[in-house]
Amino acid sequence: VVWIDGSGKTEPLISRPDIYFDPRLSPDLRSLAIVNAGNNGPDIDMWDIQRQMMSPLTSNRHNNLYPVWTPDSHHLVFESRWEGVHTMWWTRADGGSEPRKLLEAHQSIIPYSVSPDGRRIAFYESSPAAGMDLWTLSLDLTDIHNPKPGSPELFLQTSADESQPAFSPDGHWIAYTSDESRSNQVYVRPFPPGPGKWQISREGGSWPRFARDGKQLFYVAADGHLMAVDYQAKVDSFEASNPRAWTDSTFNAAAALSPYDVAPDGKRIVSIPRPSDSDDKGSVHVELILNFFEELRRRIP
Repeated sequence: VVWIDGSGKTEPLISRPDIYFDPRLSPDLRSLAIVNAGNNGPDIDMWDIQRQMMSPLTSNRHNNLYPVWTPDSHHLVFESRWEGVHTMWWTRADGGSEPRKLLEAHQSIIPYSVSPDGRRIAFYESSPAAGMDLWTLSLDLTDIHNPKPGSPELFLQTSADESQPAFSPDGHWIAYTSDESRSNQVYVRPFPPGPGKWQISREGGSWPRFARDGKQLFYVAADGHLMAVDYQAKVDSFEASNPRAWTDSTFNAAAALSPYDVAPDGKRIVSIPRPSDSDDKGSVHVELILNFFEELRRRIP
């Protein structure tokens, strides 16, 4: 797991090798939540960026996935699967209490972002019959450690598959991925739902992420490059610049979990880059020894 800045400079963040997915930076930049599929996972681990230490947040072997931070950097939302039931949870990031169940369903309910005021979760529901649609879930945060969920509210449902809904820093827009044009592209719509839809990506796109400075929107293009778009949001319109490649590093655009996250200032990302075809992969030499015991007896009578 590495840091990458806009010049392409790479610095290691987590040097301990494992099977990592879906890195998520806390808003205060102190911690990284990440899915670890090793050791009978997947489970969610917490990496302390300052102390360079890893600790497990979940360890119950119930396919804990899709961590999403709340704006206060003290809580996380995630999804797990218990005996065929998909469940969305709220938990303290320090593991100081048992997770609280927010929602359950017989199909995937995947959290992707939390509104800036922390009172609404944007998620997508996936089912064999209806495909993928976008929803939000309101939260009563009177008791911040035990929020009370409202009823899920439909944000967008069409004949296409919509996924990965990301709240803008001001909470008035949602970027998302849709295959309505027969290939995945990134779009933006107003929130609460209203008129208007703006296509952001050109040559395919997925995994949208807003920088928290309110100036850039990132996504992964179909060829795996990370793209950045400058934008200006007005009352009833969303004006976006032409997408530009942000780094030469490439990612798996078709991955089931996100390969990157954006630092709050939008100047660097944390990522799990895939090796490029030009990387020196070294060589592997295998020897097969036949009649091994006869050879052993010959050498050691």
